[in-house]
Amino acid sequence: AEDTGLIIPLGFWVLKEACLQMYNWQQQFNGLSEWKISVNIASKQLAMPNFVAEVEKILVETKLNPHNLKLEITESSLVEDTQQTIAILKQLKASGIEFSLDDFGTGYSSLSYLHQFPFDTLKIDRSFVNSIGDNIEKLGIVRAIVTLARNLGMDTIAEGIETKEERDTLLSLDCDAIQGYFACKPIYGAALQAWLDKLPPA
Repeated sequence: AEDTGLIIPLGFWVLKEACLQMYNWQQQFNGLSEWKISVNIASKQLAMPNFVAEVEKILVETKLNPHNLKLEITESSLVEDTQQTIAILKQLKASGIEFSLDDFGTGYSSLSYLHQFPFDTLKIDRSFVNSIGDNIEKLGIVRAIVTLARNLGMDTIAEGIETKEERDTLLSLDCDAIQGYFACKPIYGAALQAWLDKLPPA
């Protein structure tokens, strides 16, 4: 999809469907007003001159509050036009949208620029998490990322958590949240809806 350019219409379709689904669940279930849905954004989408307008249009069409949307952006997306990207993110951030820096530590990691981006979350790449308990170097890297994020006013999510040992280690390093098969494998919307249906009333 990246190579053919299909990622642009596909990416905006995914964004719209995700926003619409989140809004519908908010209407159906109480207590979801503070929940956020995270959607990956491709670098080719971010480079479009009308990217901000497209995102705002989708929010209007789906009626989703911008505070319920979090966009995930990879480090490689930041390298092409740093100042333009900063301006785009800050414009959307002003409306209430949040941002995650995905796969942190695997791509373009210029610390001189990182503090200029309005990221809310650093996502620690799974390559640093896999077998972390047996690797002093990985422990040191994750500890440093958590400290860096906290000093910049961001929270952290560790990707690719598959075992209780990995979860316990990340939590002991003060990582804020985990993502991966240990928490939940990918499921269909209907399965998540059934789970939401069992939640106690807000």
